[in-house]
Amino acid sequence: MDLIESFREECVKIGLESKEKNAVLKEIAQIAKKCDLLENYSSTQIFEALKNRESIGSTAFGDGIAIPHCAFKDINEFVVGLIVEPQGVDFDSTDGNPTKLFVFILGPEDKRNEHVTLLSAISRILNDTKTIDELLASTNKKALAESFLRHHSGHIPHQDQEKCLFHVIIQEEGIFDDIIEIFSSAVLEGDLSIIEAQNASTYLDRIPMFAAFWSDQKSGFCRIILAVVDKDLTNDVVRRINTIVDDLEHRSGILVAVHELMLVRGKLDF
Repeated sequence: MDLIESFREECVKIGLESKEKNAVLKEIAQIAKKCDLLENYSSTQIFEALKNRESIGSTAFGDGIAIPHCAFKDINEFVVGLIVEPQGVDFDSTDGNPTKLFVFILGPEDKRNEHVTLLSAISRILNDTKTIDELLASTNKKALAESFLRHHSGHIPHQDQEKCLFHVIIQEEGIFDDIIEIFSSAVLEGDLSIIEAQNASTYLDRIPMFAAFWSDQKSGFCRIILAVVDKDLTNDVVRRINTIVDDLEHRSGILVAVHELMLVRGKLDF
């Protein structure tokens, strides 16, 4: 699922009339309704779907950014829109700060993998503070849309490209979400899996020779990320991991291994 194909320029707006969360959701629904793909749904239905998603947890994840999204049964394509409000509004952000930039997604219920891929691609664009500043400084809708799409990598994975397999073993729970977000935007649809694991001490503790070292410790956090990534994205993925984990080469609690693959066929669901 390509972000450029799903982006709807008629759903771009600078400035919000609303300041309270539900009112903002209603305004987003009205903006989304401008897309003909949603002709079978009223703005009220769109608002209710967005509101129901927010009841699960706020889509304003901090740093002035929100990605409201929901799904419908009877649409075949995605609708992605963009709104900036330089003054910010209260959108129940996880960091408590005003939300200034909204990228919304409305998609088909039966295309969950593609929905996650779009979410990840958008998150990757909005990961750069300079990009955010540029978007917020846009003075008209055309410039805003062009700026947003320009920062999309445009990378289209291909089945026959050379691939690498990442094994990332993480023992530090605090960095897991940030690391998995990197891979969710770098893989081809479902080429990603998470394994719940145990630290080696859990098993060494059972061996008499080693029991004294770990017998008083509880099993710690441990997960393994397996991700198939296009080879030409490998360096970028490692670079982005390094922005989260200082001094990866000497850091304990995380191990990154990359292997070149001779053959990859099939895919997994998210």
